[in-house]
Amino acid sequence: MTNTSKQDQQFVTMPDGTKVAVKAQRETKKDRITMAHLTSPNRIKLSEKDRMETEQTIVSSHPTLKFKKMDLHSPDLDSLVSLNTNLETTERLFARYDLLQIFNIVKPIRDPSTGQLTGLLHDEKSFRNLFQWYGALTLAEVMESTDWYSSCLDDDWYGSNLDLTAEYLRCHMETDLYEKVNEEYSKLDIQGGPVLLFVMIRHLLSTNDSLVHALTSKIKAVKLSSYPGEDVGKAVTHLRTLVRCLKKLRRRNADGHEVDLVPHDLTKQLYDILQTSSCDEFNVMFKQLFYTEQRNVLLGGHSKWTDPEEVLTLAQGHYQDLCVHGKWTGATQNKATFPVFTSKKDAVAFLGQLHCHNCGGPHLLRDCTVTHDEARIKANRKRLKETKKVARKGSPKDQSKPDSNRRSKWPPRPKKGEPNRATIDGKTHYYHFKSSKWLPVDSDRQANMATPSSTAPTTTTTTPAAATTQSDAAPSSDLDPTKRRQANLALTKFKQEFSDAFSVLTDVFQE
Repeated sequence: MTNTSKQDQQFVTMPDGTKVAVKAQRETKKDRITMAHLTSPNRIKLSEKDRMETEQTIVSSHPTLKFKKMDLHSPDLDSLVSLNTNLETTERLFARYDLLQIFNIVKPIRDPSTGQLTGLLHDEKSFRNLFQWYGALTLAEVMESTDWYSSCLDDDWYGSNLDLTAEYLRCHMETDLYEKVNEEYSKLDIQGGPVLLFVMIRHLLSTNDSLVHALTSKIKAVKLSSYPGEDVGKAVTHLRTLVRCLKKLRRRNADGHEVDLVPHDLTKQLYDILQTSSCDEFNVMFKQLFYTEQRNVLLGGHSKWTDPEEVLTLAQGHYQDLCVHGKWTGATQNKATFPVFTSKKDAVAFLGQLHCHNCGGPHLLRDCTVTHDEARIKANRKRLKETKKVARKGSPKDQSKPDSNRRSKWPPRPKKGEPNRATIDGKTHYYHFKSSKWLPVDSDRQANMATPSSTAPTTTTTTPAAATTQSDAAPSSDLDPTKRRQANLALTKFKQEFSDAFSVLTDVFQE
């Protein structure tokens, strides 16, 4: 391109030969963003019909944008991302239609004698955008600023903008959220878009202290392995939203100065999170960066860390680079799948913790917010079943070896006509058919077995002679087949129970 001049106007020649004029002063990106699509004074001058249509267009913009209730303690981060996106979208819309000026919170001067607003400001250049400084402002400050815009300025469009922005927010809140917010908003003397926005944000995000605690807890809980395919892009979106929310929170100290509430070790926490993937090449980069910064901090004697936004941008770029070159292994290695145990100790320790079949997290499957992978859930259920077997019986290797001690110690179940007594470890045992176990014959057990139990069958009170007669007698041939089968089952059960009782009684009389 070649620059030429013509009557103090600068031009450039495009590759196709077309000459275009160049502005005398460079226009910044910020100026373009805040440039209104339709200024408020011009909107007021429109005819009533055109003005109503324009205002209806503003109110109905972005019909899918909805502010809704959210749980700060929920592991679901998408709701917080949605809130942050909705606030940014609303701010851009208000700037486009020249509605953003009333959200610049000012400090008006009051008359000392009457306490009324004078129309003057403490500092004409000092104001704070409510969308960016909601964490440092109070409801009283927002109401005082709104009152100044509506009562101390001559232009009517300031009051119109207060009503128009409030109507937009009403139409973009879900019903249950608006009902809750309106309980407080309807009782306020000063109303308008800024006041309604502040009440809504405070209702959603509570106080600064509780929000900081909730946000920092969410950051520490993020693990790349909990995302399907270990999607670093999705994780970066969640982390960036959390970081931006923290940066907007501020507190006043004892001197009245505002203090940021961003944790001093936030970048260090991000480095730890970005080392939780199953891709070694990805982890190594952030491990080396952490050691480098830790060294500089220790040698420099200060706690200056890289800005969290830069770390997240680097993570996003490195992840995309590995994916493009086919080096990303996180999508094929799923750390959320339960491991295979060969040690009984490890299996028992694993079962002692709560694990989600979908993401491996410390919660139930029904509470999991990660997209369900049915194949992984099915595989983890199978792994859990195998783990329980290992925990009960020992490792599979031990089970494959013949255990001669176990076989010699516990004889097989005695068959009909075989003795149900055996000497095990030098003590006399008898086989209890009802529990299918070999039980020791000792004085305490003899006393317990000899004493009739309240839950014992009434047939145990039958005399031996009567029992023999009943057990040897065959069911009458006059019975129908169903009753005959029932009678045979009853006789078989009686024989087993009587056999146990008879063996114990024999031991008592012999000793």
